[in-house]
Amino acid sequence: MDTSGYKPTDEGAKVMIEALGENKPLEVVPAMEVARAVATRQVSPALLQTMQKEKGRVLLVCMSGNNSLKMAQLLVEKGIRGQSLIGGISAIARDEGKQVLALVRPA
Repeated sequence: MDTSGYKPTDEGAKVMIEALGENKPLEVVPAMEVARAVATRQVSPALLQTMQKEKGRVLLVCMSGNNSLKMAQLLVEKGIRGQSLIGGISAIARDEGKQVLALVRPA
């Protein structure tokens, strides 16, 4: 499945917030922007500003955990405490007994 153009559905956002124990809205960043940052090792000013809004940590979630891990490592290099969810949205879907496509939709 090409995941470069997906974002959470309303149900997906709700399930992720509950699964992650967060009590605040998700900040969704376009997957292509994250992919570009990972590929070039450069974080755009807009993306950096979005990530710096979080004073404590930035928890990153992608479909399988690979891109979010790479992005978390890049953010740490920029002085932002980035963390990645192991297994990504696929793991949340599995743990919640949901289909992945119920939690994400094409962007």
